[in-house]
Amino acid sequence: MSGDRGGTKRRVAAALRRREFGSLATALLSAGAVPSAQAQPRRPAEAPGIVRAVPPPCGNRPGDLLGLVIEGVVGPTVTVVVLGQAFRTGDLPRGGTLRARLADGRVVTCQCDVSVRHPDGSARIAAVSLALPPHAPGGSHRVLLSVARDPAAAPPGDWRAAFAGRRVEVEIVSALGNAWRTEVVEALPTQAPWQSGPLASQGRVALAVPPLSVGGATSMRLVADLSVHADGTLLADVWLRNDIAMRAGGGGAHYSIRILLDGREMLRADRLVHPHYSAWGRAFRVGGSGTPAFPAGHVRHDVAYLIEAGAVARYDLSTGVADRTLAELQQQMARPEWSRLFGARGITQSMPTGGGRPDIGPATMYQAAWLVSGDPRASAFVLGQAEASGGIPWHFWDLHRDDGHTGGWMDTGRRPNLWTDSRGRAPPTGLLQQIPENTG
Repeated sequence: MSGDRGGTKRRVAAALRRREFGSLATALLSAGAVPSAQAQPRRPAEAPGIVRAVPPPCGNRPGDLLGLVIEGVVGPTVTVVVLGQAFRTGDLPRGGTLRARLADGRVVTCQCDVSVRHPDGSARIAAVSLALPPHAPGGSHRVLLSVARDPAAAPPGDWRAAFAGRRVEVEIVSALGNAWRTEVVEALPTQAPWQSGPLASQGRVALAVPPLSVGGATSMRLVADLSVHADGTLLADVWLRNDIAMRAGGGGAHYSIRILLDGREMLRADRLVHPHYSAWGRAFRVGGSGTPAFPAGHVRHDVAYLIEAGAVARYDLSTGVADRTLAELQQQMARPEWSRLFGARGITQSMPTGGGRPDIGPATMYQAAWLVSGDPRASAFVLGQAEASGGIPWHFWDLHRDDGHTGGWMDTGRRPNLWTDSRGRAPPTGLLQQIPENTG
């Protein structure tokens, strides 16, 4: 599916020349050493056929941290754009408030939900939500993020109230007609949402799928991240995960599935064959009352800042990426097999193939192309490969890792002698069910 690999490698080498390809550890050690505006000097775009990142705006006020360029905000009113952001140690201290404004000075409503903190308590990774007005056709918003110290915010109320009247329905039917239908919003937990605030609410639902609805397999889970934005957008990232390990009755599943958001059918797939230890997922979005949603907006990150934060390797951002490389990614996404569940999407399916592969590395070639160019074609390809990676059959969910109910990923702390291939034989050194050999 990935075409001529030899030609691709040569094109990649030309498109992604680096001054330094240092490891992630090197990037971590160098975090914060250079001011963001000077970290990666950019050459002028004099070479034809080369796509370079759009420089982010530079801060000019006390407390300014980084800049973003956001394109595709075309809704008739305010659009909520959500992005993940890594921060340098100390930049957003506990008790600090993240603020946002446009480069022309207009204040932008901002919500920041911190998920990981540095040892000093400052934010390390957060989901940042911005309420942006529409920009001119073909234009963009230049956004600056800054930190301020404000009075403590009031604790959020019932974050689930934002989902009132919204519906996410999943219907799974076995080949024998045994059906399981669930309304996922009703299963939202009361604790630990991913996001909670005036712009975005998001929580995770994890449910066991009844064995009869998937042909008898006891290893199937439904995992869905549900979000509602203040602009009326409902989002659902829905995954069918046949990944429960060490349980009697686990194995391959067979079923048909239908997913609806606010009554609008988003996906229908019939007669799926779902191998053990693999998963598939898709992200869906609708507007208010099930109408088609407006585009989410394309975020061009401040990659120099991400380098300083130790989030990515220290790539030379001045090289750019060949436009033909990005066009090839777009062509792959346009092929019918890209939409197929369990499709490889450019991931090499032969494990002995170790070198010369664009799909592996500290960052894959495709991820590096996104970082260096900021191009929406690369970002769409990378997010598509993130979905495809679920199909690789090495996902092992251990129901007994924590308290026997919530579970967690199988790890070497609790199972230090485990082999996840046939060399492990039977438990406790091997899997209760071996990885099937016909998964690719």
